[in-house]
Amino acid sequence: MSSIGINERTINVPTGSFNVKYFKTYPYAISVYAHYASAFGDSGKTGIGNLPDDFYGTNASFFYDHPETHGADYGKTISLAVNKGFYVKPYGYNVASSWEKHPDCEAVMFCTNIPVNGRSVRIGEFDHFPYKSGVNVFWLRQIKWALGGHDLKIGSNYAGKAPFHAALSYGARELHGGAYLNLQRTFMGFDGAYVYLCAAFSPCNMYDEHLILKELGCKIGLNLDGGRSTQIRSPNGITTVEKYPGRPVPTFVKVTYAK
Repeated sequence: MSSIGINERTINVPTGSFNVKYFKTYPYAISVYAHYASAFGDSGKTGIGNLPDDFYGTNASFFYDHPETHGADYGKTISLAVNKGFYVKPYGYNVASSWEKHPDCEAVMFCTNIPVNGRSVRIGEFDHFPYKSGVNVFWLRQIKWALGGHDLKIGSNYAGKAPFHAALSYGARELHGGAYLNLQRTFMGFDGAYVYLCAAFSPCNMYDEHLILKELGCKIGLNLDGGRSTQIRSPNGITTVEKYPGRPVPTFVKVTYAK
C-alpha cells in the first residue's frame, strides 16, 4: 500500500523486479515548469539556476538532446507541456508547432482545473488544444497541466511484450529510445484519485512500465522522457542516472505535496 508523498519500492511484475521511486499525490498538486538545467539545480549548469529547496519532482518532456546534430534547437521541447492554461515554452519555443514533426510523442495526459463529468485527469492522442473527446471539448484555458509522451495503454490487457509493442505507434516503438530498450525511465499514471509520478532506476522497457502502473492500480499511464534524463528530487534526497548526474532537462514536474 502506497502512502501520500514519496515512496520507494521493489515492484514485482511478471517480467521482473524493478526498483521504483515515485510520488503518490493529488492531481492538483502537480505543476509543469520550464527549466532547462539539471532538475536539481546543480551549480554551474545553464538555465534558471538552483531550484528552491521545496521543488520536488522529476524530469518531464522529451527534447532535442544532441547539440552536435540539433544546433540551435538543442534543449527545445518536442512534446506538449502546459501549466495553468499556457504552453510551457523553454526559451520562448512554441512546443505546439514543433509537435507535428515528431511522431514519437503521440499522447497527452492532462488535468482540468475542475473535474469534467467527475474526472479530473485524462489521456488522449492529439497535438494541441482545444481537444475534443466525445461530447466534451477541452480548451487550453481549462487545463491545469498537460504533458506529452507515449500512451502506456493501461486500460488494455496483453499476453506479453510482443503484442503490447505491436499496439504502440511507430514513434513509440522506434524513436527516442524505443519501447523495446531496457533503460532507466520516467513515467506517470493515474488511478482515478491519485497521480503516481515514477522514476525507475532498474532498467525497464515500456511493457514493464505498463505492468508496474497496473500493479500500482493505475487506469491510465504515460511514458515521459527517460534514459539518461531520468532524475527525481524528493525530501529524501536526489537520484539520477549515475553516468549522467547533472543532465540538463528543459521541463520539470513539480509535486507540491511531496513529504
